[in-house]
Amino acid sequence: MAPRETTLSGCRAGNARGSTVRPRFEGVCTGLAVLAASIMAIIGLWFEAVAEHRRGLRENLIRVAEAAASTIDSALHDRIREPDQLDSAEYLQAVAPLRDMLARVSGVKYIYTFSEDADGIRFVLDSAAPGDHDGDGVEDRAAVWELYEDFDPAMRLVLGMGGERPVPVASDRPYTDKWGTFMSGFAPILDRYGRPKGGVGVDMDARDYLERIGAMRRAAVYGLMPALGASVCVGLIVWDQRRRVLLAHAALAHQATELEEKTRTLERQAAELDAERARAEGANRAKSAFVANMTHELRTPLTAILGYSEMLQRDRDLDAEASQWIGTVRRSGEHLLTLINDVLDYSKVEAGKMRVEVMECDPAALFEDVRLLMAERANSKGITLSVGWEHPPPATVRTDPTRFRQILINLIGNAIKFTPSGTVRVVGDVRAGGNTGHRLEASVSDTGIGMTPDQLARLFKPFTQADASMSRRFGGTGLGLSISRELASLLGGELVVESRIGEGSTFSVVVDAGPIRDATAPSHRTAPRDDAVASASAGTDPAARRLDGVSVLLVEDSPDNQRLARHHLTKAGARVVVAENGEAALRCSESESFDVILMDMQMPVMDGYEATKRMRRGGIKAPILALTANAGTADSNQGLAAGCDDFVPKPFTRDVLIGACARWAKAGTRRQSDAA
Repeated sequence: MAPRETTLSGCRAGNARGSTVRPRFEGVCTGLAVLAASIMAIIGLWFEAVAEHRRGLRENLIRVAEAAASTIDSALHDRIREPDQLDSAEYLQAVAPLRDMLARVSGVKYIYTFSEDADGIRFVLDSAAPGDHDGDGVEDRAAVWELYEDFDPAMRLVLGMGGERPVPVASDRPYTDKWGTFMSGFAPILDRYGRPKGGVGVDMDARDYLERIGAMRRAAVYGLMPALGASVCVGLIVWDQRRRVLLAHAALAHQATELEEKTRTLERQAAELDAERARAEGANRAKSAFVANMTHELRTPLTAILGYSEMLQRDRDLDAEASQWIGTVRRSGEHLLTLINDVLDYSKVEAGKMRVEVMECDPAALFEDVRLLMAERANSKGITLSVGWEHPPPATVRTDPTRFRQILINLIGNAIKFTPSGTVRVVGDVRAGGNTGHRLEASVSDTGIGMTPDQLARLFKPFTQADASMSRRFGGTGLGLSISRELASLLGGELVVESRIGEGSTFSVVVDAGPIRDATAPSHRTAPRDDAVASASAGTDPAARRLDGVSVLLVEDSPDNQRLARHHLTKAGARVVVAENGEAALRCSESESFDVILMDMQMPVMDGYEATKRMRRGGIKAPILALTANAGTADSNQGLAAGCDDFVPKPFTRDVLIGACARWAKAGTRRQSDAA
């Protein structure tokens, strides 16, 4: 209490002498503080108003840019590349929608399109009329393929650089180039596959924007006058209430000290959490890179192992023992490939990168396709595999057929693996219900060894089988069921199991499948077969002479895979030229033309991505098929961006390789005839 008594006595002494210095000082300080707070509030409101105006302007620019991009014919746009095309019939046809929009949209000065090559951003179409209409000494219209030397960096975002998804953007602040100062919006031009083919720019004169900002600034200044009057009133009040203010200030100072201490503690904890998260993300990236690299390195030799063992079984008259040995090698290679696929899929699931693609598909054909795939494995063990339906299935359902097929193959493969003898039965059904109106169901029942309740509790954990001896007796990683349950969840459903030891197991999977389309008339549907399967069922070699007259450039650095692919293609009638890397492939493509180019993606000297880009820049139109062990979504996008037309995943079979070449050789012929 001593400080308080001193303060009060000091106040009385001062009043006795007629001095009011301390109350006046505190009142003035408080008034100034109120004034400062008012100024900060007004400035904050000004910043918010400016930000809101800027946000509305950006959204308007993006909408106009997206509307302009939607009117562009991307195929016609791709053909405008030469300066002498300016004002040609083709140019006028391409730029007409932009000029029409420029005439209808107020406040917009320029609408143009752009693309990018190795030298930078280049103009393609410009809706401005020729001449210097604004009197600034600069031609208003840009020439075709004119290099934009002082472009807005935001333009790169709409071109999808580095494999990133293109996004529409707008300038945060005015940007100045030789044509003036503008607020600009940009939107990507996409082809029918969603790939970026260029961008659209919309420029609005920044003069109106700057005038509005100035008006907001003046309004903020005028708002300071009532703030000044309020600060004087508050100062007079505080003048009379000095003691309360001093006590409150002391309490606030103490609280501020405690708050600062807590803030520093929280900041330290946040920094530690950020560091931990960065380490975890780095470890996850390293793991993903390791899995991808190991997958590629393992798939490459597996291509030779599976390919040559397939050739020996098909093309050589082996005795029974040798045929059994080769069959063992082939089955072991296929088993190893299954393990690699499981590890890669689980890595995608764990990283949250597993994606599904919902589309219409025929459920009966899907089930029949799985039956044909698994029939040989069941027959080799003497197991009866049957596939049926609880009720007649509809003509189509909507799901991801590839992922649902993967679930069925995992479940049927497990049933066959753990059934020494007896039957495996698959029953499908489509019922009403679920988020999409219908559910696709499948139950896989076997007469196998069954499981105990303890084993069921561990069943869906990654890298875990029913008990420790299972992997030794039956093989496998223990990932198949874990991956299947994750896939069922991604498809809007679930995977459950019922089992009794010694009596077998029933796995049931249900996924969203609506809306459905009913069959117009009863029919017996089977899985579609390609030409290779049809030929095989007729008793002929499906690959025989399918590539007569087709010239193929095979770009592959592995000598074993060179010999394997060349053997398959030559036997099918193709003329094959081999290049061991991208540089050699460029030399070959410059000296002669090919109907199909098979391009390995990972090679020394020059990889397949760079070689493909240079071929496309050099005007080569032949179909380029990527030979890759990394046929994931990111790798597919990278290959497509480089200029590839399709993928042949490693390890490849003879029929897949020859079928892809035959299909794309026909497509390439049609493409060249259309171009002519």
